[in-house]
Amino acid sequence: MENKKYIDVLGHDFTEYITSPEKEVLFNKMCELELKCKRPIKECYKEIVEVLNLEAEIKGKPKRAFIQGNIKDN
Repeated sequence: MENKKYIDVLGHDFTEYITSPEKEVLFNKMCELELKCKRPIKECYKEIVEVLNLEAEIKGKPKRAFIQGNIKDN
């Protein structure tokens, strides 16, 4: 894990934050979700919220995105 680079789909380097196998799993899930967003943004809100929260968790920060109210209203 030491020599491997962790660059997400958008080109951001997460290498310094991947300090455990658990964080590597989170990073891989985040990349999978980023790849799924190859469609209109209105159809990607769940993936966007999850990616933002996975990014925060990888970096040891609190969740930063939430879906509030009726999903159809967002």
